[in-house]
Amino acid sequence: MRIAVPFIAAFACLLVASRLDVPIAGFALFVVALGLVFDGGSALFARVTSTGGMRDHRQ
Repeated sequence: MRIAVPFIAAFACLLVASRLDVPIAGFALFVVALGLVFDGGSALFARVTSTGGMRDHRQ
């Protein structure tokens, strides 16, 4: 759920951005979609490699 939702939301943002007539709104949705893809990708990477937790960065 944590990984799939950002990718689905990014796909929805890209669909809406492709249908808009206002270039600035389309660009803003494109930037949001890129952020969501980055969020989902980093969550996927952290889950697969088991990095990024408190046990990995002890002081």
